[in-house]
Amino acid sequence: MATAAMLGYVLSALLQGLEHGLFEFSSVLLCFLSVHKLLGGRIVSVLAVLVIGYGFAWIGHFFFERNTPATFLYPTFSLFGDYQMMFNIYMGIEPLDPSRTKNN
Repeated sequence: MATAAMLGYVLSALLQGLEHGLFEFSSVLLCFLSVHKLLGGRIVSVLAVLVIGYGFAWIGHFFFERNTPATFLYPTFSLFGDYQMMFNIYMGIEPLDPSRTKNN
């Protein structure tokens, strides 16, 4: 996963002028699948990472916030951000309900 993450980080800097992140997403996914398969992993675990990472974020963006997620422009940063937010919610750093911030 680290190899795919590094590739995505480099590609996102190189491909910022494109209108969408399809090339970045496909190259990171291809790299991740290749490395994962070489290390003896199962493809199902790769799909689980994507569904968990992108799925909940897309549901939140489309149905609750009613906006377009950054996934389509910056797929690698979006996936990392989704997992960072899930970690922060799990650790209690960020509340699940935004109206209950620690400053209130």
